[in-house]
Amino acid sequence: MRVSFDADLISDYEVSTKEMKFVDRLLPKQTVPQVPDNITGITPSGWIPSKESSTSLPYFVRRTKNHMLPVYAEVQHTNRHLVRIKNIDGDIWAFEKDLCEYLENKHNKRPILSQIHEVGRFIRIKGQYIHDVGDFLINKGF
Repeated sequence: MRVSFDADLISDYEVSTKEMKFVDRLLPKQTVPQVPDNITGITPSGWIPSKESSTSLPYFVRRTKNHMLPVYAEVQHTNRHLVRIKNIDGDIWAFEKDLCEYLENKHNKRPILSQIHEVGRFIRIKGQYIHDVGDFLINKGF
């Protein structure tokens, strides 16, 4: 079946931008705003800004573009729990050593199994340590 239309039925239209301000507020922002300098403590949402003291270490963990810690929980095969720490710059081996020592001291010298991916700049820790890893990064000033 072939559909045809009459050119006389098509009317002129006008593009209006008056109501665009209502649409703009619904669209996602193009860039993430910078963190204000006057935030020093914990915000009401629980977010903590990074400190300048973290620059003296041989490694550095960059935050995500949304200023969050790059710590992620992974579940493999429904029973293997891992924690992934991404965006590690500098000496990744020293970071892994300090993190494993911190977790072993906190959990009564349990052996902590880890996997370092040097090229991908991330570390996997076996276990459900996501909050402990976050506390470690906050204590280090990241």
